[in-house]
Amino acid sequence: MKVVLWGHKPVGGRNKWGWKLRPHTHSYIHYGYFKAFSNLGYETFWFDNNDDVSAFNFSNCLFLTEGQVDQGIPLIQESVYVLHHCDNEKYITNKCKILNLCNYVADCEKGISFNYEGKSVERVGNLQFYDNSSKAFYQPWASDLLPQEIDITNVSAFDANRRNVNYVGTIRHDNIKPKMLEFAKACKHNKKQLNIQGNISHEDNCKLIRDSYISVDIRGDWHLLRGYIPCRVWKNISYGKLVGTNSKHLSDVFGDMVAFSENPYDLFHVCEERYRNLNIVEFQNTMKFVRDNHTYVNRIQNLLKMI
Repeated sequence: MKVVLWGHKPVGGRNKWGWKLRPHTHSYIHYGYFKAFSNLGYETFWFDNNDDVSAFNFSNCLFLTEGQVDQGIPLIQESVYVLHHCDNEKYITNKCKILNLCNYVADCEKGISFNYEGKSVERVGNLQFYDNSSKAFYQPWASDLLPQEIDITNVSAFDANRRNVNYVGTIRHDNIKPKMLEFAKACKHNKKQLNIQGNISHEDNCKLIRDSYISVDIRGDWHLLRGYIPCRVWKNISYGKLVGTNSKHLSDVFGDMVAFSENPYDLFHVCEERYRNLNIVEFQNTMKFVRDNHTYVNRIQNLLKMI
């Protein structure tokens, strides 16, 4: 079986991981899946509708795509389609086998199939839920490191002399900006510089997070309401960095593995205090938990069970 990711390609071509990724956040998701499928030994390709694929044999393929970029995707009955926020009509019309890949949200814990009104889900694993009637599988994103790349001995130790607080991600949606401004005030009042970065390489992301004074993930209104789990938490932990969050649901899921305050200003101080007094052995266990359960290798293994 070949694996084909369709759309959201990195700038510079399919395999040039040193290049910056596209501004759209889903390119980082595709990157994680591409890297993990390749590592698992699958012949893996990354196309979009600008590529000439006329000579490519798409039979017996596993496709992964996203609804904003699935235009032009070949529709093959003998292949399987993992769809994220796609209109299923053309796939059903062409009798394609599909699995709707959905983001885990807290509604799943109540048995609610959030993306398909009136449907219900059953738990099939840790943070994994399935709705057979709509072929919908819910799980969070993951760390973009492979399990063997997560070095649990390489914890980023607290350094009071660090000045920069690095945040990798967008704040242009879901009313995140006012929350980030409150966090920025705390940084300024404590003589730290908040730097917001985006559209950078994986390698730069790792370095910025590890070199940061503290590390936080700040959710907007919809994500706070729904209990969404972002990839940033898995990533930063796997890079060796304690993470702070303003999400109560994330705190409930992760427990002592993360620092928590609903108030973004206070989050600075809570995260600083936890990081200053970090128990290295306990945090190594947290990294091990991510390594063993929450990489894209794990996510692929979960997907394959559902297909």
